[in-house]
Amino acid sequence: TLDVPLNDSLTSFRIVAVADPGVNRFGTGRATIAATQGLQMISGLPLLAREDDKYRAMFTLRNTTQRAMTVEATARATLVEAQALPAQTVQVPAGEAREIGWDVTAPALLAYSRSGTIMWEVSAT
Repeated sequence: TLDVPLNDSLTSFRIVAVADPGVNRFGTGRATIAATQGLQMISGLPLLAREDDKYRAMFTLRNTTQRAMTVEATARATLVEAQALPAQTVQVPAGEAREIGWDVTAPALLAYSRSGTIMWEVSAT
């Protein structure tokens, strides 16, 4: 038995073992494993928005488990009013994905912000 620490990012690993304990005793083994999360969120935010552009800030929720999930998603964004980003609750069946999103207007102050960037913080539980 051998413990192999793995990170929890979405990655696959190929593990190969070679055993050579002595004369005429040799062997190999291999396995492929994947590290995954039960609930994944994938951003669909536009890469570019100009001031006063209207867009839908979209995200995909993917359920990789064998059971249905009720997911609550919340969002915050710099320069976007909090009432424009109400919490959302969505049912995500086992092995399926659902899209969520918020209708947003890029603020007129975007050009005058520190970096010209809207910073998003989105969570799903």
